[in-house]
Amino acid sequence: MTNIFIGGAWPYANGSLHLGRLASLLPGDVLARYFRAKGEQVLYVSGSDCHGTPVAVQAIQEGVSPGDIADRYHGEFVECFEQLGFTYDLYTRTDQAFHHEVVRELFLKLLDNGHLYRKTVLQTYCETDRRFLPDRYVEGDCPVCGSRARGDQCDACSTMLDPSDLGNRTCKICGNQPVERPTEHFYVSLSHFQDELANELESVQGWRDNAVQMTRRYLEEGLQDRAATRIWPGAWMCPFQASRIRKFMSGSKRSAATYPPASSGPRKRAAAGSPFGARVRARLRLIMYTGRTIFRFIR
Repeated sequence: MTNIFIGGAWPYANGSLHLGRLASLLPGDVLARYFRAKGEQVLYVSGSDCHGTPVAVQAIQEGVSPGDIADRYHGEFVECFEQLGFTYDLYTRTDQAFHHEVVRELFLKLLDNGHLYRKTVLQTYCETDRRFLPDRYVEGDCPVCGSRARGDQCDACSTMLDPSDLGNRTCKICGNQPVERPTEHFYVSLSHFQDELANELESVQGWRDNAVQMTRRYLEEGLQDRAATRIWPGAWMCPFQASRIRKFMSGSKRSAATYPPASSGPRKRAAAGSPFGARVRARLRLIMYTGRTIFRFIR
């Protein structure tokens, strides 16, 4: 019997699920059913992303707190998945204390191992709304293809961006042109893994050609260090007094939150005595998916 861990995509709790969003979540459930039918030991985990730009934007539009938005749609998601027959062993949410603890632990380990560093940068600031703007709150023209893009990437050409790269920038909240102000953040040293990942890519098996080609493209362009914190209300506190208003980036939280305890969340099909409740020392097949893209790992 093989241990199969399936980490599902985490839908933002900022609006009702529509058919497109549900379709992007189905691959994980199909895989879970398949491996269970084969007699494998499966743990299928996901949850609602209760932080991040989409939730905050919806809260601003409705004049309520991000927590109100997250509570409303998380409850709706759970009911929807139950009615549709999704077979999550655990469906949880990112604003639980357990996830906060895991992300802080991950942050400190990365820092201790030299994979995080402080950097002063110019960050986009809206003088109208009087706040620093996360990448996704900035929109403008992509410098590569000219399409309208967000401050983190261009969906038209898949180029990874920073807000400063965009032309004709506007604030997503009010539509006015933002300025730049200096601020300090922690950055993840992705560039440290350039050679290791390039070597790993040459031996991968089972990836779709588009996944291989896009990964090769990013490596050929050179991995860029990315911010791990942002200044934003309602997010998770960075574990440093000097950075008390610096919060974790949403992507970091979702990645860490994929590994939950077997006894938390609204759905608890995984027994406390499951081999997944502690560190798995046997061979583990790890499957992660986001939307219709599935990445398979063997440990």
